[in-house]
Amino acid sequence: MSSLGLQCGVSSGTVYSFGPFQLDTRSRQLTRDGERVMISDRHVSVLQHLLANAGSIASKDALITAAWEDVAVTDNSLEQVVSALRRLIGDAPDGRPRLETVPRRGYRFAGEVSRVVRRESDQALEALLSPHRAWIEGRAALETLARDQIIPARDAFELVLRSDPDQASAHVGLANACVMQFEMTRADESPDVASLARAAHHAREACRLDAAYAEAWATLGFVLGQSGAVRTRWRRRGAR
Repeated sequence: MSSLGLQCGVSSGTVYSFGPFQLDTRSRQLTRDGERVMISDRHVSVLQHLLANAGSIASKDALITAAWEDVAVTDNSLEQVVSALRRLIGDAPDGRPRLETVPRRGYRFAGEVSRVVRRESDQALEALLSPHRAWIEGRAALETLARDQIIPARDAFELVLRSDPDQASAHVGLANACVMQFEMTRADESPDVASLARAAHHAREACRLDAAYAEAWATLGFVLGQSGAVRTRWRRRGAR
């Protein structure tokens, strides 16, 4: 069975304010006079990079990387996003454009920007910590390899996924707990194949969420191997 690795991160985020607008980098929401402005995530990425480098030139390559990552796009795609942002945020109070084009070099946010790093309260930190504590408890329970710790481990990973259903490492943890639950019944007349199927589901989810997560693929391979062994066993029984 694969070892487990924690993949998590909590960021309080930064809030950029300019004119009547605020961009919250954690929620990735733009507001105007407190009302949410509906823009795409890609537009948020470009605007965030410009605000983080306000007063300096942001190269086209840097902006494309920020918004499209490894996807190959043309300068025209970036120009369309910048044009849309210009229409959205308008000019500064003195009439100057907030977003300037620097020929052959890139773009610059020229308006006045204030930056506030948000700090969470102790109560909020405790709420954020809760699923990560549950993940650690689940991992510790699994690593004992004790029969009576499998259910507590499974419950701990289920708690994490209720708070963060897209955490690949929690899906891996739950898959491992479920396959261990199956292993405890493997020699029985009626092994717990439902747990094995559940393990396969969560291992696949982890691979879907993070295709570069090696532990997810190792867990999926192990689970599918066990599933194949079960099918072979039942075929042999049917042939008798």
